[in-house]
Amino acid sequence: MKKYSLALLALCVATTGLFAFDVSVPNEVPAYKDLEVILMMEEGTAAAQARFYFLKDGNGEPLYAEFTQTNGVWSTVVPSSYLRGEELVYYTQVQTTKGKFFRSPATGFAKARLLPDTTPPSLKLMSPETSLLAKGKEQLVVFQIVDESGIADFEIAYNETPLEDGAIYKDMLAFLVTPPRNKDTKATVDITLVDNFNNKHREQFVFQVGKVREPFFSATADASMPSTPWRWARRPIRPFRARFSPTCSTMSPSTSPSAGKPG
Repeated sequence: MKKYSLALLALCVATTGLFAFDVSVPNEVPAYKDLEVILMMEEGTAAAQARFYFLKDGNGEPLYAEFTQTNGVWSTVVPSSYLRGEELVYYTQVQTTKGKFFRSPATGFAKARLLPDTTPPSLKLMSPETSLLAKGKEQLVVFQIVDESGIADFEIAYNETPLEDGAIYKDMLAFLVTPPRNKDTKATVDITLVDNFNNKHREQFVFQVGKVREPFFSATADASMPSTPWRWARRPIRPFRARFSPTCSTMSPSTSPSAGKPG
């Protein structure tokens, strides 16, 4: 079980007393999964707003993810696309309901080790279920992709001829083939996948080619499906300029889409 960095408990001294809080960041963070961060505060304390600041790739200017409160729990999510490099470098800033700002750690940054995805992708044939293709008919071939971090690139070849119309939607890879009306009784499909951590997988699938009983899987496009090549989407984190004084007295979002220097 991964240990959480409860030792990072922040005790910031103010004129009204102490304000203590912590965040649920483990010492080791899978870089291929979205990171949910929970803000934990002592009983009787309250926050007006809070932000989780971090450095993309472990350097550069801070970006932040805004905490939101749901059913009494303050949380935010850092998409996995921002978890790159060897370490997650971060700090947390909280504004109390009395308007005071506190930071943890008080100076510098906390760090957590980022764990890369080291497992290559794998494929499972979904359609056609019998590995049988019909001669002279355009038909849809669908594979399920099993991978933790998402696919960055792929190549498909049918009988050693590259196919250009393949598409990925979520965890599905799909493409169209039309076996010619000749005496061939077998066809090969070679697929190469590269995930976002440069893990590669190449596999060849052998299909039988012949007569297929109707009804056959229709390749007619569903009006509800996207007309452009399939892509999966993550809700991006909006980068802001990280502006704060040495006493953490300001917390102003920028209208610029890029992170700026702390002010």
